[in-house]
Amino acid sequence: MTLVCFVELVPDDTQQAGENRLLEQIQDLELSPEEATILARFAKDVNGWRVKEAAGILAERTKLGKDACHTAIVGLLASDLLKRSGDGADSPIAFNWARFEITEEQREEIQSTEPAFKPYGSPLSAPARNSLEQLYRTYPEGGPKRLYLALGATPPERFEGLENRAQPGQETILLMPREKDLKPFESSTLYDEVVEAWRKWLAEGERSQYVEMRFTYRSSWAIHGSALTEDLARFTVHRRREKPNQGELIEAARETSLYAVVHGGYRDAMRFSLPWKRFYKRYFARDLMGWTLPPLVLALAILITILIPSRVVGLVAGTAITFVATAGVIDRWTKGPKLFDG
Repeated sequence: MTLVCFVELVPDDTQQAGENRLLEQIQDLELSPEEATILARFAKDVNGWRVKEAAGILAERTKLGKDACHTAIVGLLASDLLKRSGDGADSPIAFNWARFEITEEQREEIQSTEPAFKPYGSPLSAPARNSLEQLYRTYPEGGPKRLYLALGATPPERFEGLENRAQPGQETILLMPREKDLKPFESSTLYDEVVEAWRKWLAEGERSQYVEMRFTYRSSWAIHGSALTEDLARFTVHRRREKPNQGELIEAARETSLYAVVHGGYRDAMRFSLPWKRFYKRYFARDLMGWTLPPLVLALAILITILIPSRVVGLVAGTAITFVATAGVIDRWTKGPKLFDG
């Protein structure tokens, strides 16, 4: 099997001369194609990445598998081509510029060529569709471990390849807005048809075991048609009276401000969401505990305060029970659920 290296020489003009020189030096090291690709990507980043994040971020940016990225990072650290920026085990990993003959001016030029986001143009364009197919890959074969998709009135046939996500070891969460939260041009008839289409799609095989659909009653129209993983956000810039596919699709990595905004939108939507009735038995216990535990515990605390002869002891016991039992739920109420592990 032949592996293709993603490192390419760029036009040799004044601005990019430093990058050409660096890539030539990387090629002279006789690294594997994966190591050369990963090393070149590290050179473009100013701050580096933490170990637990690096492989996932680079897998999305280079389209290499996450395991391949991790193996390349380990090899580059052993060769001293990458270095830790601190003594801690979780210290960020950065490019070791001391190993290369690059001036400070050239280094600044190299790191200034990395854009904060990647534009794809129309969401219906071939590059946009190809990038979306990458998200539908299975984990860890290049796909994300957990994938969120914010649906509008969009039927499942628009998500070609999504069936690949219906496998063990990965999660896919579909967020469907209420009918009243759709835009004016999305009629109730269309909405009913889309919901029914998704019901049939999920009923096929074991899809409903690995793909969860939730109705959110606090979903911003701005995130309709977007996608979120632990490492990137896909977001369509469009006007309120436009369909998402009439806008411009951009992709932003985790360390960008746009990712933080989209992540906040998803967390808010998940905070105010309930599982579809098809998943009622599976998720009822979890949601029941999440939303009804605080008032039940409060009632128990009041009862203890009344029944225990010593009001002071009863008050302390009731307060302690309330604090311990609701500490985790308060965060859900105020900030929303945690979307990703780690």
